[in-house]
Amino acid sequence: MDILAFDYTNLSFTGMVIFFTAFLIGIKFPDWDFKLKLRHRNILTHSPLILFFFTWLYTRNPGTEFRYFIMGFSLAIGIHLIFDIFPKGWGGGALLQMPFIRYRFRKGWSILLFLAFILISLGMSIRSTQTIEELIFVSLYGIVIIAINRMKEEKVMRPMCAFLLVMLLISSIKYNEVAETVSLVYTNVQKTLINLL
Repeated sequence: MDILAFDYTNLSFTGMVIFFTAFLIGIKFPDWDFKLKLRHRNILTHSPLILFFFTWLYTRNPGTEFRYFIMGFSLAIGIHLIFDIFPKGWGGGALLQMPFIRYRFRKGWSILLFLAFILISLGMSIRSTQTIEELIFVSLYGIVIIAINRMKEEKVMRPMCAFLLVMLLISSIKYNEVAETVSLVYTNVQKTLINLL
């Protein structure tokens, strides 16, 4: 199947409503640490811990459309964390915090954990998709959200590149169509560069 030959009529309307609702909740969830009276960038809210709980709920009743909730919420957490991994500086407020014991991870550990959490979150969103149409929809929605938030977040290139790279890598594992397209693009770029040299 050609990755560009997709049919959006395969998308569930109810599923998309659930997806959008979950995304709107999920994009704000990491900052609930303020409402929960936790320190900012707390590992309880700035990690995929809640996603594991949602996945556990889904495995207990896998026939439901709850996977759309996981898809949207996971995408939102992943995008929020992508913006968080590119702070203006790696001072106290940018570092991940452990709850209750007031431990602050150092810069290197914070970056490593953020990377792991981004991979897990976006991976769970991709894993929740069942068709290439859903994957394309999730990817395009993520691109639009990052572009829209460029002014508020005061950054766009690094978050966009990180998002696209992670989505391509993880999508290539689940969908052969993506892997074949990435391989074809790589081969064509390689041939073009060789011809230029």
